[in-house]
Amino acid sequence: MPPETMTAFPPLGASYLWQPQLVAAKAVANSIIALTYFTLPVMLLVFTWKRPDIPNPLVFWLFATSITLSGVGHVFGVITIWRPLYWPSAFVDATTAMVSLATAFVVLPLLPRLLRSASVTHYLEQNSKAALEEKNQALEVANQRLRDLNQDMQAQMRLLAQAVHMSAAREERIKELRDENERLKRTDAPAQP
Repeated sequence: MPPETMTAFPPLGASYLWQPQLVAAKAVANSIIALTYFTLPVMLLVFTWKRPDIPNPLVFWLFATSITLSGVGHVFGVITIWRPLYWPSAFVDATTAMVSLATAFVVLPLLPRLLRSASVTHYLEQNSKAALEEKNQALEVANQRLRDLNQDMQAQMRLLAQAVHMSAAREERIKELRDENERLKRTDAPAQP
């Protein structure tokens, strides 16, 4: 492309009539989107790096590349407001389109297998069920132990009640014997003149 045709187009700001609010809104929005699009791939790549057990990490790399290129496209969305760099912007858009298409072609045959695989929720539910069953078994053992202790305590309470009853009966008998003894002493005692 000849250099003189590179500047033949006006920057996008001219089509916005250089209205400050519109230019600022487009520049800020595209900048924030670009920043986000540069952050998300880093998270995806850290995830695949920390989780080497993930099948098909290529899918994550393709998504990360596609998202990053989309971020570069939004950077050009900011630049072209003031500078008419439309050919480099078009190159980034075409590259993004190719990588996105490749990502779709890689993911498409994986989709049925991914849909058949168990979800994280399923694994969490299974782990929760196993943990609950284990806790229920432990609670059942503890409850049985409490029932046994309660029966032992009730037996001890019955023995204690019997002992208290026997002790009260003994005290009553002792009192009766003392009274009888006193009565006998009084009747056996010589009469006093």
